[in-house]
Amino acid sequence: MAKEMSMRQGLCIATLFASCIWLTACVTSPSIGEEDIVRLAIKEASVVMKVSGDADGDGDDDVLLIIDRERSDGSRPRGLLIFLRGPDGSLTEALDSPHAILCRACGGMGDPLESLSAAKGELKLRFEGGSRELWSSEYSFDYMLGNKQWRLVSIVHHGLDRLEGRSVERRQDLSRADTVFLERFDPADYPADAIP
Repeated sequence: MAKEMSMRQGLCIATLFASCIWLTACVTSPSIGEEDIVRLAIKEASVVMKVSGDADGDGDDDVLLIIDRERSDGSRPRGLLIFLRGPDGSLTEALDSPHAILCRACGGMGDPLESLSAAKGELKLRFEGGSRELWSSEYSFDYMLGNKQWRLVSIVHHGLDRLEGRSVERRQDLSRADTVFLERFDPADYPADAIP
């Protein structure tokens, strides 16, 4: 009987040990952790775009999500979520910017959201729109390690009058004194004006 008990205990311990190893692998696996994070982040929202890239300059692939949030009034404001990957592969929410993405109808003839990218601590958001007069705006942000935020560093607006063939480009580089952080950024505050 004692021998049977020790065999059962040994089997239980071996099973527990194997379960712990499997669980550890699941928790630190980037694909499993990523999907869980995405599901939690988009409760009552839908993913418009998912991008992987080095958002904070540490060499790891972080996860950036553009989401539609459904409101009780029927509106669907879009926001940007950033999840940074830790040394163990886990993801932690680092930013929720509720106004960083223009609405679906803000482009004129279609959805203005063109692209989102992250590389070496630099994020770029690009919007396009118009009909006769086409416009695009690209906003660049750099990660500031000291305060763990992304700061707007440049804006490039392009415009093209398709009828007259005129085009313009306007670039604005922001100084360190201009502290526009991505967390509170709204592209509507920096619009691409019509071509003169």
